[in-house]
Amino acid sequence: MSFTNRLFCATVFLVFQYSLAQNNDPKEHHVSTKVNFRTPAGLKAENEDNTYIHTDALFGVPFQKNRMITGLVYYMTPPKDGVIDAGCADNYPVVFDDGEGEKKMTGVGNQVFLVDRGNCTFALKVRIAQANGAEAVIIANNECLNSDYEFLKNRLGESKAKELCCMFSSMPEQCKNNPRFPRYLPFMASNGNQGSDLSITIPAFMMTLTDSLKIKSYLCCDSVQSTLSADDIKYCQKLKDDDLMLVKQSECDKMDHKAVIADLKLDTPHPDGNVEYQLWMKSDTPPDFLESFEWFSQSIHTDTLFTPKYIVVNGQAYNCDKDSCGDFCLYDGKYCSIPEQPFLAGTDVLHENVRQHCIWEQEKDDFHKKGLPMWWEYQKQFRLKRCSFMDNGESFESCSKKITDSFGGLNQANFRACTEKDNEEKILKQLSLDQNDMAIFATSMIVNTRVIHFSLTSPLLAEVICDGFADGTAPKVCSCVSQASTENDLALCKKCLDTNDCDGVPSQPQVMSGYSATSVIGLLLGVSCVFGVGAVAYTRYQKRQMHDDVRNILAEYMPLEEVNGMSFSNSDATSMRTNADREDSNLI
Repeated sequence: MSFTNRLFCATVFLVFQYSLAQNNDPKEHHVSTKVNFRTPAGLKAENEDNTYIHTDALFGVPFQKNRMITGLVYYMTPPKDGVIDAGCADNYPVVFDDGEGEKKMTGVGNQVFLVDRGNCTFALKVRIAQANGAEAVIIANNECLNSDYEFLKNRLGESKAKELCCMFSSMPEQCKNNPRFPRYLPFMASNGNQGSDLSITIPAFMMTLTDSLKIKSYLCCDSVQSTLSADDIKYCQKLKDDDLMLVKQSECDKMDHKAVIADLKLDTPHPDGNVEYQLWMKSDTPPDFLESFEWFSQSIHTDTLFTPKYIVVNGQAYNCDKDSCGDFCLYDGKYCSIPEQPFLAGTDVLHENVRQHCIWEQEKDDFHKKGLPMWWEYQKQFRLKRCSFMDNGESFESCSKKITDSFGGLNQANFRACTEKDNEEKILKQLSLDQNDMAIFATSMIVNTRVIHFSLTSPLLAEVICDGFADGTAPKVCSCVSQASTENDLALCKKCLDTNDCDGVPSQPQVMSGYSATSVIGLLLGVSCVFGVGAVAYTRYQKRQMHDDVRNILAEYMPLEEVNGMSFSNSDATSMRTNADREDSNLI
């Protein structure tokens, strides 16, 4: 298969996989968070789960200090002279500054910023809000879902509902003639340059257009007018003029406080003294947190049921066959994968998925009973030997084989039987079914049926797992984990297992001043190594450059970030705008 054909197929897979993610009911996403409101009473979600329908951001490392954030809600992006900037420029209203770099709208309490979707990437929007003192961000969807359209049609009539809902469509005229809207909220993701790093430390959520209008309506109540800016008041008047003020004056009058207070929390079911958790990943791109998470997973093995799972694309959903999708797929296009490295085929990744699955299947009982870490050791060796960066599929497979051949505890005959063709197809089929059931499309952790979003880090995952135990049943290490907010803190928690004192994070060892002879020698050796590594790094550079070019091209078609207020697909029909229609957007 030529490079051009492989690039085209990869683009199609990525676009449609994202579209598939948008097709899943958020109720079925099993999200690990709840979004509700403490006041006013009319905003409280009274459903079974006590939460509004929402999606979590797939970036950021929130809830490092508190699993629950209660804060005053501020609408930060009312149109200014009719122009919507949607929080994409650092021009927020004047905020309170305590003189020590802390910014607050009022100087007291947590702040939850409500900002409109559109005009820039989700990550940039959240980064700006964080810089201006937000403890959390709620992004108001500006695109109608089916439920929004039906609500507005009943309230305003069909013509007005079409006008409002088709405003942000990529094809507004076609939309008015044949209104079709997504059924569910999109995921908010970052493709790497903004937000997928660990600098975003606040949570972000997206809510539906009509639910967001309800929040804005309460903020427009006369009882809180004294806190509104001139732009706010103009916006509130427009809501009333357009009959989009979703709160009656009688409800405004009942408000106990002149504020809207949100309750946002990380919520993990904790039915008993055992926790079940799954790690979903691709074998060619093991997540960065694995190395620092290994000891924690092994330390709680008797109280948990851990299962690694592997992401497999259902090729039949995209009408793949052995000719059209080529080396992205196995078994006549049924099961596919998109390799991270351009010199690997999807089939290479699928075979490796199965190999790693078979290693786990052989040792899982021993791991849960004795904590034997063969699968974890394989992951360590896979990283150290840089198997994912081999020059071709043959070297990739050979790298894996060298690791498995070195494992004395691995029953080689059973391992080979597990990876044979007939059994391999069964494994891939089951992985594909499990993945679809849980709406998994990227590296994810599932804890007690809840999918953990945001950027996955060891401290976040360890805390969520510990939170999954019923009261009084958590392992002793969890009392330390609950106070660990960084990777270094979590590493220090490992000490408490040896000292049998896990009531707090052990203190950092003091660093000696000055330089020892050993330090100087080590420094000289390090400098020497830099020159040696440089030669190797340069040979990698050209391959990485080609890979980056591929990723940049794919980014033009990946609707994982918000551009100009519009997404590229909806749940009923996927549409891709042309380059001209995209305008000069920067999808980072």
